[in-house]
Order: sequence, then structure tokens, then C-alpha cells
Amino acid sequence: MSDTSEISTFPYPDDFFPDVPPDLLGIDGNEGVIMRLGNTQYGAVTERITKTIIITDNNSVVRFKAAVVLQNPDHDIEEQPYFRFNVSDTSGNVVPCSELFYTTPGTCTTCSTPNYNQLGAVRYLPFKTYEVDLLDLGFSVSDTVNINFEIRDCSPGGHYGYAFLNLECDNELMEETNPIHYELENSTNSCQYQISMNSDEVYVQLNWNLYEGIDITANPVFTSAQGIVELESGQISGLHTVELVVTSMSGCEKTFFKEVYLGCCAPQNLNIFGSGDGNGNISVELGWTEIGSANAWEVEYGVAGFTLGQGEVVYTTSNPVTLSQIEAGETYDFYVRSVCSTENKSEYAGPISIEICAPCPDCNSFKLEPKEKYVLNAWVKEGHAAQQTSYDNSSIELSYNGSSQIDVCATRGKIIEGWQQVYGEFVVPSNATNINISLINNNTDVPCYFDDIRIHPYNSNLKSFVYDQKTQRLMAELDENNYATFYEYDSEGGLIRVKKETERGVYTIQETRSGTQKSE
Repeated sequence: MSDTSEISTFPYPDDFFPDVPPDLLGIDGNEGVIMRLGNTQYGAVTERITKTIIITDNNSVVRFKAAVVLQNPDHDIEEQPYFRFNVSDTSGNVVPCSELFYTTPGTCTTCSTPNYNQLGAVRYLPFKTYEVDLLDLGFSVSDTVNINFEIRDCSPGGHYGYAFLNLECDNELMEETNPIHYELENSTNSCQYQISMNSDEVYVQLNWNLYEGIDITANPVFTSAQGIVELESGQISGLHTVELVVTSMSGCEKTFFKEVYLGCCAPQNLNIFGSGDGNGNISVELGWTEIGSANAWEVEYGVAGFTLGQGEVVYTTSNPVTLSQIEAGETYDFYVRSVCSTENKSEYAGPISIEICAPCPDCNSFKLEPKEKYVLNAWVKEGHAAQQTSYDNSSIELSYNGSSQIDVCATRGKIIEGWQQVYGEFVVPSNATNINISLINNNTDVPCYFDDIRIHPYNSNLKSFVYDQKTQRLMAELDENNYATFYEYDSEGGLIRVKKETERGVYTIQETRSGTQKSE
């Protein structure tokens, strides 16, 4: 059983009635919405619910059903669990003669208590209808009053009590105008509508149907109507009838219908990557998620910052689609929209951008020899929230045009300052014409970063150097094992610190301080 109060409708959860079954409480499933106020948890807890209403001719008589379940410990009667109902004004003053109070007798043998039923350790009163005329209590139409229900555990804290409540139907709740006035309007996404209810005490079941009567929603939405709820068909655009089944807290029900036009849904989750064949031919592959029923799309793209309507437009029935009219050395923006029909197209999704790097001036300056052995060395960092001892999602894969051989370079060694080394040895196949280097991340939920990728012959050493692009100062030197030595400078360009990367971490191996004496 939940350790808080609950609201439920038939069929009720198994743990909704923890001590007394519903048939003994007089609950048969026709009551609509039932609230269980309180629970079976101990702790001297008091739980209270208040409904504030403005009295009208239609709601001046408050009717409710209540069933009460209380334990009966051996305490003084003022310490016993209890259930209380009353009416109060806006200042919280309880109105005389409005109070209903039930408790168990405990050690009191002369106290007047209801004729409880008993089951195990609890006493209970089955569902009964209660009625209070607010005008008879001295209130007038247009007055604001509070309807209060309260349940309390025993004050020492070792015994509990709870109650089941059902407010009977009240004519005003069933009016469309107030308080269940609804607005159903098109949202910013053309395939979505929003429903806004001005009552936070109703539940709304929303059923989408085609105007022709064909159901397109497998599971109607059931939600609280407080605030704004976004609805999304995600299947078929066009004219629809939306059915709103509105249920008040007391189980009263009313159905409304409204015709709406559901637009064409825009694609989501755009993704893109570029590739080249080494001969200057560049292409990109653009993909997306279609959330509606479209099977055709329009792609518009151009140099970053272009105006929609002035770019290259491609009509496609493929997802993903390959685009080849791409120039190197530019950044491109890409947009996609769904085409549900000739006259019905979605809004554009995007942009998604990609930078197309200029090709190397002489791509044959680095050429691996067939049947020779080489070493690949790199560093990788994975963006985990928790600390890791090894990065198992990342690797570098080598494949070859002209050969089916695949070599995988995996992580090894310790993680140093968030980075782990990737290492592999491979022999180039004799029939290979090109080598393809793929950076692999097997967990798309965790970002992955590669750096300092180096390939050199197995029987050789390699050192590499990193320079500041503005000052041209030497910033780092990577040794034959791809471990870095870092150089730090002061604002005047003087070397002040040298750090060395090792398997145990980064250490400062040299530090210098200098200054110039001011002349008198």
C-alpha cells in the first residue's frame, strides 16, 4: 500500500483497500472517483483535504459518501485515531453544527462512539451518504466556504486511521462553461493541439478519432487537466474529432466533442555526417525520425546562415538521404520537412549544421605500404557522470578498400586526467588500396572525444609537437609513447612551468619564477 493518500477509479488497485475489502465497505465500483485519505503508516500523522467553493443555487447542499477505518488502541479517547468533517469560513473559523467526528473508544467505557463493525485489528463504518445544507448553516449565495476532511493517527504514533471519500455530483461541475471550460487550440507544432482546463479538480480522458470515425489512437490519454496538456496524434493529418470525457473528483462525467485540423508533423532527431573518397568528391548523409505518416520529404540546404526558400531543395522518399552537391571549406545548414500531400507540408525541422573541411593538398604524402606493420596510437575521453576505471565503449576501427580485413584498436592502461590511451598494431593487407579509420562509440548516450591520433611504422619512433596558433609558442611535445610534456608561459612569454604526463598522472617537473627589478 502507498504511504500517501491516493485517488483511484474502478477497477481499484489491489492495495487500495489494505484492511477491509470493498464489499464490506459498501463500495461496488459505481462510485466513480474515490479518494483514500490517510494510509496504514504509523507516525502520529494528520492528513487533511480542503475544497473551497463559492456558493451558488446549484451547490448549496454538499453531499458526500464516506467510509472510515480506524484502529482501536488502548489510549485515552483524546489520543485515539479519528476522522473529522466540518465547514469553515475563509478565515478558517469552523461553523458550529457542521462538524462530523468519529473516533474509537480506547480505554473509555462510557464514551459515545458509533456502532462500528470490526475486522481484525480495525473498526470500520461502511460507505454512507452525508448531506450538509450550507444555507442552513448561515451562509448565503456567493459566499466562499471551505469543505474540510481530516484523518489522524493516534497521537502516540503507533496506530493509524484512514477514510474513503466520494463527493456526489454537483450540477455546476457538469456545466461546460464553468469550472470545466476548455480551450482546444493549435500549438506551435502544427501536428499538436493543446487543451487547457480552468479547473484543477477534474480528470480528462482524450480520444482522437478520424472525422470518418476510424480510431487512430491505440491508447487514449488519461491525465489531470491542471495546466496545459499537449496532445499528439503522430499518425495521420487532416480533420479529426477529439472526444473529451471529463470526470470530476466525485466521479461525475460529461463528454464534449470538438473538430480540429491536425497538421502534417515535422520530423525530429536530425542527424548528419560527411564523407569523402579521397579524390575531392564529398557527400553528406542526412537522417531523421518521422513521427507522422509521411513517406516523402523535402530537404533544403545551403551555406550556413542562408534564408529558407533560397537554398538547394531536394525531394526524396529515402531516409536517410545522401547529398553530394557539397563544396569543401564551408559550413552548411540543413532543414527537413515532411510532405503529407501536395498541399499539406509540415514546418521545417532544423537547422542541423556540418563543417566540410578542405581536403589535404597532397593526400598521397601519407601512404601506408602493403604487408608492412604499423602502430596506431591515440587518446580517448568518455563523458560519464560517474568515475570510470576504463573506457569500454570506445575504439578505433581500421578497414581497407580491396580487402575484408578489419583491425580494432582498443583502450589500454589507466585513465590519466580523464583520458585513456588507444593502442593497436596492424599489418596492411597486400591487396588494400585505401585505409578507412572509424572512431567508434558503442554507447550513444555517452559523448566520446578522440585526440592525438598517430600512425607510424612499427620499427620506428615518432614525436609530435603542438604550437599555439597565435603566438607560435611550443605548448606540448608528445613522445614516442604518445605521452605529452606541457609547457606553460607567463604573460611576457617566459617559460614558467613544465609538466610531464605519465602512467601515474601529470607531474610538474620544472618551475621557474623570475622578475625584473625596478630602477630607482
